[in-house]
Amino acid sequence: QRTVFERIGVDGYKTNRVESIAVCSNGHRLFVGTSDGALVVYDCQTSLSSTAKFNCNLLNTIRPVQKEKKPVSHLTIVESWGIIIGIVDGVISSYDITSFQ
Repeated sequence: QRTVFERIGVDGYKTNRVESIAVCSNGHRLFVGTSDGALVVYDCQTSLSSTAKFNCNLLNTIRPVQKEKKPVSHLTIVESWGIIIGIVDGVISSYDITSFQ
């Protein structure tokens, strides 16, 4: 049987309602866009645990400013510019990948 993806454990990851996901090329930053418009940022490291391959720690949660919460439908990291770009309700937003502003 052919397997396209290998299922691995991730400790510390607790985000629900995932709509989109992006990872920095070094694999240490995980960005998760949620259905309620939040951008959740994790720092991920290789785990020594026998149950999980990665251990993630929550760094920041950026909440939407508008009252009507729309999903973050796309996320793309542009590392050469140091930003992450997301699309929420057809509007493009960007954040610095180190300061999250």
